[in-house]
Amino acid sequence: MLSLSVLERNAITLRDLGFRRIFLLNGGKCNKLNDVLFRLNSNYGIYLEEVRTVSDVLNVVGEKNLVFFTFSNSFLPAVKEDLKTIIEENEELTLLQGSYGNVIAVFGPIDEVKKILENSSFVKTGDPHLIEECDPEYVKLDYNPLISNQEDFKFWEKRLLKSMIKSEDGIISRHFNRKISLFMTRFLIKTPVTPNMISLSSFLIIILAALFFLRGDYISGLIGGILAQFSAILDGCDGEIARLKHRPSKFGAFFDTMLDRYSDIVLIAAIGFSKIGLYPLYLVLLFYILALPAQIISGLARKEFTLRYNTPPPDNTFFRLTRRDARIFSIFLGALFGLAFEFTLIYSIFVHTLVISGYLKLARELD
Repeated sequence: MLSLSVLERNAITLRDLGFRRIFLLNGGKCNKLNDVLFRLNSNYGIYLEEVRTVSDVLNVVGEKNLVFFTFSNSFLPAVKEDLKTIIEENEELTLLQGSYGNVIAVFGPIDEVKKILENSSFVKTGDPHLIEECDPEYVKLDYNPLISNQEDFKFWEKRLLKSMIKSEDGIISRHFNRKISLFMTRFLIKTPVTPNMISLSSFLIIILAALFFLRGDYISGLIGGILAQFSAILDGCDGEIARLKHRPSKFGAFFDTMLDRYSDIVLIAAIGFSKIGLYPLYLVLLFYILALPAQIISGLARKEFTLRYNTPPPDNTFFRLTRRDARIFSIFLGALFGLAFEFTLIYSIFVHTLVISGYLKLARELD
């Protein structure tokens, strides 16, 4: 599922949630799992401890922060009652068990089980509403780690992709860019392409867009605007792939941010330069004075405000419209009408006005 098997995805998610020990409860040798177990160990440093019998379970049931997977259709029914007995004798433990096929059984302290259920990256099948309606004293949920049918597969793939939408996404990113980038990610994640390669590709597309803007005619400007918007959409794929593969990188995030800033500067420089000789020089200079700082000031003001006052700025429409997704989209809209210069200038005035009136007013109120 999206480049990782469900077992891999769940094991990595549990590791990220802080579970120290993950057990593979298997009634017999399952050769199909060997490749998966090897990848987990070599690529993610996760070792799944195999246990075969209820006695093995009893030996570790006192451990805290642990989880069990079961991968045997014939084995689980044989131990299901014993597992229930274990739960009934230990009030701190809770069991999630399946009722069909190859299932996952997870048990541990109730708060730890809830932590698993609430995580968007943990793949479950069956009726998702059971998660919310479960008895807090005893959780029962149908599971199938191998995905029993195509509907299950599509449901969880869609859910995983939807979880890639970040709460801090801007308006254009959330309602437009992400819909396209997630569609692209479904295919890119199956290739050897890395997030950093996508970041670099997005930057190179901006360079190409800038070259089209420099030509100065309407068609070239339109192509430049389309390329700029496509670059912004593609720029969302790098983070999506990194999160879906559980390979987030501080360097990757820094690399992407730096390329974004250079992209903004190159694009604005090209749009302004294309009007030299066509517009009065003072207007072009005004464009540069307003537009170039606006590319940086909106993000800088947000970060500085959060740092100084230990609280993010209000999450309203106006503040979201100062983010990069809206900035690039304004250039794209302007290019559609042959007015990329004018739209960018107006948008820059809007950003400066909001920063001066909005952030400074908030800062005074909090002082």
